[in-house]
Amino acid sequence: MNLFKYHGSGLIAGAIVLGPIVWLCLYLAARMVAGGADSDASGTASALPQFGFYAGLFSALVIWGYGFVVFFRNSAADKTKEQSLQVERDPLSALIDRKTFLTRLDDAVAVAELADSQLAVLAIDLSRFKSVNDVWGHAAGDAVLRESVFRIRALVGSDTMVGRMSGDEFAVMIDNEVNPRSLKHLAQRIIEELSEPFEINDTAVSLGASVGVALYPVNADTGETLFRGADLALNKAKADGAQMHRFFDTEMEKHLSRRSALERDLRLALERDEFVVFYQPQMDLKSGTICGYEALIRWERPGEGLVPPMDFIPVAEETGLINQLGEWILRKACQDGANWIGSGIIAVNFSAEQFRFPGVDEMIREVLEETGLDPQRLEIEITESLFLNHSPEIMATLRRIKALGVRIAMDDFGTGYSSLSYLTRFPFDKIKIDRSFVRQLSDDPQIAAIISSIVSLGRSLSVDITAEGVETNEQVVLLQAAGCSIVQGFLFGAPQRANIATPVDKSPPEENRPPEEDCPPGETGALDDDGEDRVEGNDGDDGDGGSVTDGTVDGEIDDGDDGDDGSVTDGTVDGEIDDDMKKAVA
Repeated sequence: MNLFKYHGSGLIAGAIVLGPIVWLCLYLAARMVAGGADSDASGTASALPQFGFYAGLFSALVIWGYGFVVFFRNSAADKTKEQSLQVERDPLSALIDRKTFLTRLDDAVAVAELADSQLAVLAIDLSRFKSVNDVWGHAAGDAVLRESVFRIRALVGSDTMVGRMSGDEFAVMIDNEVNPRSLKHLAQRIIEELSEPFEINDTAVSLGASVGVALYPVNADTGETLFRGADLALNKAKADGAQMHRFFDTEMEKHLSRRSALERDLRLALERDEFVVFYQPQMDLKSGTICGYEALIRWERPGEGLVPPMDFIPVAEETGLINQLGEWILRKACQDGANWIGSGIIAVNFSAEQFRFPGVDEMIREVLEETGLDPQRLEIEITESLFLNHSPEIMATLRRIKALGVRIAMDDFGTGYSSLSYLTRFPFDKIKIDRSFVRQLSDDPQIAAIISSIVSLGRSLSVDITAEGVETNEQVVLLQAAGCSIVQGFLFGAPQRANIATPVDKSPPEENRPPEEDCPPGETGALDDDGEDRVEGNDGDDGDGGSVTDGTVDGEIDDGDDGDDGSVTDGTVDGEIDDDMKKAVA
């Protein structure tokens, strides 16, 4: 950061004054030299005043010219900067966005370091904001966000830097009165103000807020780590209960250190190709055959085994690595789909953060051309959080992707922001009913009615419906009664590597799935798409070979000494895909 910047008009004024002074000084100096010269040098001496005149004039012109050049250059730079700042403001709240806030925070930390002063960041999360969107719609949600900004501004002042970091999360930078007592008071006042009722359609609605606080240089040495510390403190505040504030502390610092190590290893993992893709089958109950696979990433971290995606995907999103990681997953899934699956859908999850990078549709097109996968076999799964900012560019990008022939699926339907409104704004090819609905299906008759309504809605919109997280035969029966015929879950197969994924033709009895307590320590199974450990079988108490029946794989398992195809590795069964698999998905 350049701390010393010339002001354009001041530089021109200086040049105007300095130019004549230099001109006059050179001219007078030349005359003095000429006056002191002897008669023998009279010819040369008589020319000195003239030389001084022109030398002074030349110097003045150079100074004036330099002043004007710098002035216009700075003016152009200032104009470009102003335009850039306008683009980087959140259109709804008129606050600077996350990227701009973090950039300015880095600059402020650099200034504070030189001045030996302190800074603080307050991360603010608006509680129960999702319910506003779900019940009253986006217009009401937008009004609540604008009112929240107004209340925060009233507390911190118009000159304080405030940014909108995500849908219902804000950040405030404080550079004066940075002490625990005043910051605690401010955090509590913010919570109190945001807990006051909001007027929504003539109805008073109380929401509340949580606040996390971090200080520079006590808790961090960079702008990024300062905000991350405040964010960790915010998470702790939300975990401790509603309407709480928390300061970043030593325990959180340890967590941040582990997080930093994870970020570093994640970057190295991309370079070392430590990621693998697991595939979970999607079953068509009407035909009893597999109709597709969902690609799920796993990280084989040295010394730790398989790391669940919920442990590293958020880090990848925060650091921008999600773009590179997402492209890797897509390319690998398309390669596997083209090489070992003769037909059927290949579903790939896309993070909302990937759409912050330009050219997502072009990247998908290039990968399809490179791998040779039929575009109609590729299905991109997105969540409702993608539509949070109502960006027209996101909608345009999705339409360009769909124009390639690629299918678009709404994942985790019913858990996000005002789900039904998105179905009218974009022609989805599939809706995936979230596992939270399926999990309650056996206990709550109203859930069955909701699922039946979703299926009917899908039919009217010509949208396919898939239920996730199916684990029991009772759930299958209830889903069939509700009209849902495409299912996915551990009852039909756990996520497995490409070279061991094995299809099933029928739903196995639930009692055939081995209970968790029968699995010896260290033999937990493959991870599902939520990163949870599941048991896929064991090798028996005596270590001898045995038959495994878990609803996905039937085969002999030995101790691995004779090199047979079936050996237990990381809780999954290694083996090659045979011809039956290709026939099942053909």
